[in-house]
Amino acid sequence: MAKTLEKEIVAAIEVAILEAQKTGRNLDMHGIAAIYNCTYQSVCYIRRRIEKQKRTGVDDRKKAGRKPLAAHDKIAEAVKSLLARRPELDQSAIRDYVFDEFGVKICQATVSRLLKRNAIPHKVSNRLYKKSKLFTANERGSVAGGTTTTATGHISLPADSCETYKIPYNYVNLASENASISSLLVSPSANINFRDGVGERDRAFNSQSEVIESTRGYSSPYT
Repeated sequence: MAKTLEKEIVAAIEVAILEAQKTGRNLDMHGIAAIYNCTYQSVCYIRRRIEKQKRTGVDDRKKAGRKPLAAHDKIAEAVKSLLARRPELDQSAIRDYVFDEFGVKICQATVSRLLKRNAIPHKVSNRLYKKSKLFTANERGSVAGGTTTTATGHISLPADSCETYKIPYNYVNLASENASISSLLVSPSANINFRDGVGERDRAFNSQSEVIESTRGYSSPYT
């Protein structure tokens, strides 16, 4: 495989070809290849590219730098509108949103450049997005815990037990608007069974520590 020619050598070969064409002299491509220490095929390729560019005005050479983002302006406006409604979303969530809405797969670094170049304010640190994917809807159909990161709390059982059960804070809000921690304390020997609407998983807990997850339904984090 022939080595890639340096830009200076390519430019010098182009000048030699153009000068020969202007003066009407026969182009000695073998001589040019010998002078610039390259292959005859490389000189032929450069000559064909120059002739094609003269005919069509199209330069086949790959442009330096990153490939431009398709629908850049539309994506920037959509992201700006999204952060106006949901300023707590991190860059991982923005990346997923762009893929869902536009079908464009971008990396987190591209999201960062997009925000900076379009002067879109965003001061949320890049937390683990997997923790913010747990969204549940209450009886009124609104999202509970959707605007905050999911957290878990430990509930200590009566003093005669060394066991501790762990349940999400937002589940306490779903159970009752006036629910208190003490109302959820149970005997350590009893099984805990949560039934929370159609489709809810029933789980019995006998081990030392378990996590109770509400699966009432999924609501999009971008609405």
